[in-house]
Amino acid sequence: MGRRLLKVFEPELAKIKSEEMRALTKKILVDDCTDYILKCSTASSGKYHPDWSNGEGGLIRHTKAVCKATETILKQMPKYDGEDWDVPYIAAILHDMAKYTENNQQWSHQDHPIRMADKVRQHIVYYNTPLALTEVDKRWCRVVDCIECHMSRWFKDNKGQRLGTLPSSHESWIVAHADMIMAQKFITVQFDENNNVI
Repeated sequence: MGRRLLKVFEPELAKIKSEEMRALTKKILVDDCTDYILKCSTASSGKYHPDWSNGEGGLIRHTKAVCKATETILKQMPKYDGEDWDVPYIAAILHDMAKYTENNQQWSHQDHPIRMADKVRQHIVYYNTPLALTEVDKRWCRVVDCIECHMSRWFKDNKGQRLGTLPSSHESWIVAHADMIMAQKFITVQFDENNNVI
């Protein structure tokens, strides 16, 4: 399904500190995501994102920009020098990977944070028995939280009803802020021929 995503996100995957978490991130990209998103725009309408994230490849450019913004924020925070770095950084990689789940899908899924969080949740073996969670599983639960609330107060349906929770942890706010900043029309980001942030 998402084999080409491994190549596209190779620079970002290399920054994940835990080999175990990197391996599972790769598995999620391959098994639970689709290469179709390589062609997709960040948003179906194109109204709420900068021009560089619209059109073919826009979703990948947006995701890479969110990763760069997350990385920039994390470098300012000593707490995130170790493997805790992986939690918000992996969430940045995966946050929009369920926006489009089928080939030729025209409109993005409004509930994509929940869809992606559920895909990740399936890989946490003991999710329903918190006492049995390993340290790695606990970090993955935090990744799920960051993904699920990355849209913050803008996570609403067409009727204005909230679809998810607001960020509550420090790391979930990091991902929400990085995503929100990279969705602003006044932000300009430059990319190379492989859609990597310059």
